[in-house]
Amino acid sequence: MTPITVAAAFKVTIILLEVQTTVSEIFKVLSPDTPIIVSLGETAVLPCYLSPSTNAEDMMVRWFRSKFSFTVHLYQNRKNIGLQIPKYQNRTSFNTSLIADGKVSLSIHSIAPSDEGSYTCLFQSLSFYDAADLELKVSALGSGPTIFIEEHQDGHLRAVCKSYGWYPKPVVYWKDENEHIIHPLTVAQSQNALSLFDVEMILALDSKSNRRLSCVIRHGFLEQELKSTIQIADSMFLRVSRCVISRILMGTSFILIFLATVLLAFYTCFMQQKKIGKLMNENSK
Repeated sequence: MTPITVAAAFKVTIILLEVQTTVSEIFKVLSPDTPIIVSLGETAVLPCYLSPSTNAEDMMVRWFRSKFSFTVHLYQNRKNIGLQIPKYQNRTSFNTSLIADGKVSLSIHSIAPSDEGSYTCLFQSLSFYDAADLELKVSALGSGPTIFIEEHQDGHLRAVCKSYGWYPKPVVYWKDENEHIIHPLTVAQSQNALSLFDVEMILALDSKSNRRLSCVIRHGFLEQELKSTIQIADSMFLRVSRCVISRILMGTSFILIFLATVLLAFYTCFMQQKKIGKLMNENSK
C-alpha cells in the first residue's frame, strides 16, 4: 500500500469518527406529557431524560422559567451552580443518581402558588442541545364549609357559607334536599396574603325556601369537594315573621303618633287664634 493510499484511508477514518461522534450526540429531551400536581407546602419533583439514553455527566443541565435567564437550577462541570433567581435559592435539589443514563430530576421544596406554571429542562453538550417543557400545578384543599343563618337588615333571612384556603379558585354552589343546584344571591372569592382563595356565598331565604340546604365547594381541577348541610327550622321563619310584623306595627304606631301630634298642634294653634280673634272683637266694641 502506497503512502498516498494510507493517508487517504486515515482521512476517511477520521471523517467516519467525526460523523459517528456527531450522530451519537444527537438526542431528544423528554418530560411528562401531563401536568405534575403538587399540594401546597410539599415538594415537587420535575423529571426529564434523554432519548436515546446518553451519558449526561459532562453536559450542562439548566432548569428555567419563561426566559433562559430565569434560572431555577443549573448543573454544569459536574456540579451545581448557584445562579438562581432569588425565589428558588435554598429551595431546590438536583438528583443526578441516573445522570449516566441521561435521567435527572429537579426537586422544588415548600411549593407555593407562585411556583405554578411552565418549566423548561435543557441539556447541552459541546455540540448539541435540546429542551422540553413541563407544567406544574399547585393544589390546596380549603377548610370545611361553615354555614350559618343571619337576619338581614331588610328583615329577611339569609344563609351564609364560608370556607378558607383554596387553590386554585374553587367552584361553589348551593344544593337543596333533592340535590338540585340553587343559584346564590352573591359569591365573593378573594385571595389572602398567601394567595389562597377565601370564599363567602350567600343565599336569600323566604318561607318557600327549602328547609334543608347544602353548601358545596369543589376543587378547581381535582375530583374533590367539601360539603356542609344545615336544616332550617320553621320556627326561624315564624320568628322573623313576628319580627317583621312587630316592626310594621311599630312603624305604623310611630306614624299615627306623629300625625296625632301634628293634628294636635294645628288644633291648639287654631283654638288660640280663634280665642285671640274673639278677644279683639270684644275690645273693639
